[in-house]
Amino acid sequence: MRYLCFDIECCDGQHICEFGYVITDENLAVQKKGILLINPREKFRLTGRRDGRDISLHFEEEQYYAAEEFDRHYDKILQLITYRPQTIIGFSCKNDKMFLKTACQRYDKSEINYFAIDLQAYVKRLWRGGRMSLEALADELKVERDDCLIHKSDDDAELTMRCMRALCEREGCSIGELIKKCNKDDFGFFLDDIVDAPQRASKNERLRELAVFLERAKPTTKTKNAWVAGKKFCFSKIYELNRTKDCMVLIQMLIDAGGRYIQKVSECDYYVVSAEDAEDDKKNRRYSAALRYIATGDLEAVRYDEFLRRLGITDGELISMKLPQYLYKRQ
Repeated sequence: MRYLCFDIECCDGQHICEFGYVITDENLAVQKKGILLINPREKFRLTGRRDGRDISLHFEEEQYYAAEEFDRHYDKILQLITYRPQTIIGFSCKNDKMFLKTACQRYDKSEINYFAIDLQAYVKRLWRGGRMSLEALADELKVERDDCLIHKSDDDAELTMRCMRALCEREGCSIGELIKKCNKDDFGFFLDDIVDAPQRASKNERLRELAVFLERAKPTTKTKNAWVAGKKFCFSKIYELNRTKDCMVLIQMLIDAGGRYIQKVSECDYYVVSAEDAEDDKKNRRYSAALRYIATGDLEAVRYDEFLRRLGITDGELISMKLPQYLYKRQ
């Protein structure tokens, strides 16, 4: 078994400019370490960030702009991530997953699907603390990091591996045993896994994924549907939670046909009533609000089966459809 840890740096919190990695043996001893500089084709915005955390990267901007773009590095990155047998260990993995997704969509490359152990998620649950940075974790575990430069992607990847080794020592378990603990408690869950294993996602994870999709989704093709065009639709929160992937597929179909999806029933033209809505009426505030607007004639209800019929699909076909891709959104 080999282990891979990689880290991504971005020029603006979204577009990749650096991909660093380390490959280790079964004892987490580093066998190979590398870094890929990537031309982000975007301006560097590393200061004045909303969270107040300014970033200083290791290389000069000119070095990044002189590098090849993501599509020229894609095959190398794909080979590294999809190697088998291998376990991927990361820190704040969801961010790296989203950065890769954005780059793949921008360059019309197939998305790189993978599963990884998220060390940040594990220690957060283990110590019941807030969000911990990699540097803070290294200090907590008394890991040597003087030779690792923060925000230099290959050094961050190696520091993550060092923290993993130190955590095994602190927990008194082997690497394999710690991996099993992470898998058991779903500390390796990625947002994309709602497609194949929705039961592994918490409610917050599913709602967060849907929120990201709503922010970034753009038309992928033009379809004609006079009933949808110019109209605004809404599902219940229960439907969003129980069938997140299907909800996203339907939203993409609405967008492609010139419609919109809005989560405020007061702003919608149609509320799609599914069979699950009334089952938990007291907790389903959106459904309760919809009933009030429907009663006053300010909102029209459409049954779920009728809604699907007007879109030209069946529920079985919907279930078998894949999660739509988020289109790259140029700033």
